[in-house]
Amino acid sequence: MPKFRNVYYMLLLALLSCRKPYDPPAISTPNSYLVVEGVINSGNDSTVIKISRTVKLDSSTTINSVLGAMVSVESSQGNTFPLTDTRANGKYSLAPLSLSPSQKYRLRITIGRDVYLSDFTNIKPTPPIDSVGY
Repeated sequence: MPKFRNVYYMLLLALLSCRKPYDPPAISTPNSYLVVEGVINSGNDSTVIKISRTVKLDSSTTINSVLGAMVSVESSQGNTFPLTDTRANGKYSLAPLSLSPSQKYRLRITIGRDVYLSDFTNIKPTPPIDSVGY
């Protein structure tokens, strides 16, 4: 029993010892990074792109959606397909597209005077789902 008592006292001492608070630099950083989530779909499904900005860890805001952006899908041949923010929640959507696999496509986002461009990439067709099980 004395052996367990010593372990108990050591744990109690460790828990009550002096601790210095740690404030990581990410908490005090004023930067707000752009976050882009989504996939350019070719075929029977819509293209949905969600645009938001990062928030501080100590902020009460959890979602910082970007509203009023101009978002479009561009082909390497110069064709553009604009997306619309139909619900004013930072999700930009476009009806199903029939994109040519011989061309490359990229995403263009314009927010105020800032323009963000992704790299041109080929369309990768998704194979059909064979079966679903559990």
